[in-house]
Amino acid sequence: MEVFHARFGGSISLEQQLQDLGRYMPWWLKPLWKLALSWLLPWLRRAKIRRTMAAVDAQAKVIGDQWAKQDRQVAMDAAVALAKEQNPNAHVEVVRMPEHPTDAVYIEHPPTPGHRAEELLGFSSIEIKAPWAIKPQG
Repeated sequence: MEVFHARFGGSISLEQQLQDLGRYMPWWLKPLWKLALSWLLPWLRRAKIRRTMAAVDAQAKVIGDQWAKQDRQVAMDAAVALAKEQNPNAHVEVVRMPEHPTDAVYIEHPPTPGHRAEELLGFSSIEIKAPWAIKPQG
């Protein structure tokens, strides 16, 4: 077994190393070593399983966060496209709001021709909407 691991670049587990260590002990120490291993090996296995499950949970959280971010982006892209379709002359963009569960859609309407105050401001009105508040007209 050791030759296989050495040849293919693997490593022998701690459990296997502890069990192999018993072969090199004097005959009178082997029963004590087996007794110690009967207590130690289950503890090592449980610790290894806990560590593995913690790593799996961390990976699952990262993947879940990535999926949520992608879903959030898809919803925002659809809302912005719909807002641009409904307001062809307006400036539409996404306002990132990391502390909130969703981002907002910012709609800035152009100034009304002849309205001096709006022309000085550069817009007639501003709307900030949640993506679900933008519904298809029909």
